Formats: sequence, C-alpha cells, structure tokens
Amino acid sequence: MRVLSIDPGEHTGWALFDQKKLFSFGLILGVPSRNYHTMQNLVYILSPDALVIEVQYPPRTASVGFIRIVESRCAWQSIARAQEISVHEANPSSWQAYFKLKSDLKIKSKYKRNKDFKEKIVQKSKVVSGLDINKDASDAFLIGTWFIEKNND
Repeated sequence: MRVLSIDPGEHTGWALFDQKKLFSFGLILGVPSRNYHTMQNLVYILSPDALVIEVQYPPRTASVGFIRIVESRCAWQSIARAQEISVHEANPSSWQAYFKLKSDLKIKSKYKRNKDFKEKIVQKSKVVSGLDINKDASDAFLIGTWFIEKNND
C-alpha cells in the first residue's frame, strides 16, 4: 500500500510511504491556487492508495495563513477524491501525542514557542527515520508514520 501524507499550508510538505517504508518526501512552495496542477501531477505520478492529511481547527480569528491551510487541504482532498484515492484525516494532537511531542508553555513568546516546537518535530523525524528530513517535510513524515503504525493491524 502506498500512502501519501500531507502537511498542508502556504507551503506543503509531503511524504510518500510504500509498503510502510518512506519512499520519498518533498515540499511544494506556494499556495494551492498557483500550484494545483503541480499537486495533481504529484498525486498522479506517485499514485498513492491513500492520502492522509493534517486537519487544523480554526483559531478565534481566521488569519490569511489559516485560510491558506484550509484552501490547501481542500485542494488535496479534491485531487485525491477525483482519482478515487481514499482520504484520511490526521488530528495534530493525535499524531503529536503519539510521538510524545509537547509545546513548552514556559516559553512566553508564541513565535519562539512555535519555533522550538518545530525543532522538536524535526529532531523526532530524524530519530524515527534515521534520515535528515528537512523541516518542511518532517511533519508530513511523522503524520504518515503515525497513520501507518495506527493502521498496522
């Protein structure tokens, strides 16, 4: 089974697993409205059996960044469904808890706290994979790994 995991956003990290092993990973720069054909081609070429995508919950006020994440997620889901690929959602708190990742609430600055948390994700992906997975694809790698291990029955 081939699983394509997606971390949607203004830039989209992705990871492809084949027979439960990491096969490839990468990044698509820019918003989906400018990259829809690139996204379609990637799905067509990689031909996954399943797509797992991280879902986000809306903040109190919708920012441009959040709107782009939703746009990206919808585009990926649309592409997958058009190619009859099963779509699965990954709740951030579920996959992060699985890998025992927690944000350090003692860090007062939200920017520094997010940067610190992102570094924890990158380090965890290196430990789990044994590879130097870049920061843009590390979330997608861990999302895919979580999905595969959760469905390993």
